[in-house]
Amino acid sequence: MKVVFVACAVALLVGGCSKERLSTAQYEARNTELMTAITAVFAADGKDCPKLAGAIERFLVERKADMEAVVAFESSHPKDRANYELNTGLRLQREFAERANPALEACANDQQFQDAWSRFTN
Repeated sequence: MKVVFVACAVALLVGGCSKERLSTAQYEARNTELMTAITAVFAADGKDCPKLAGAIERFLVERKADMEAVVAFESSHPKDRANYELNTGLRLQREFAERANPALEACANDQQFQDAWSRFTN
């Protein structure tokens, strides 16, 4: 327990660990919510690269705690992550790809979008 606490304390200093601990059900719900929300961002803003970049930046700020909680859960529960991916994640990823791929292609040379997208994917 102390090792996890210390690891989280260090990671919190650099912004990489969530204070919140999720149950499996909470993880699945939160991850689904995040995937649905980012898909909606791409659906709403389409190929408008500056608008999409701004929406991604807002998403990163507004959903930071949720994203950190999901990442923390995944790193300590690989089997639950794998089960989620098989049961729900693949479907959500396909839906996301359908909405996002046109924008990813259209905005491939837009630096503002690429910067925002890079922060999202890292």
